[in-house]
Amino acid sequence: MIGCSALERDDDLLEFDIQEVSVSDEILDQSRKTFLTADHTKSSLRAIPGPR
Repeated sequence: MIGCSALERDDDLLEFDIQEVSVSDEILDQSRKTFLTADHTKSSLRAIPGPR
């Protein structure tokens, strides 16, 4: 399970910590399946581009 700091309207994941991005990318690369769960608070934040 990974987290993200924010979501953009086009479903991009965003993160505040650039080091978290590379770790999350590696986890996603090794995953057979991925699921996204989020609430409304993630859509109102601004952050740098995160994991795919």
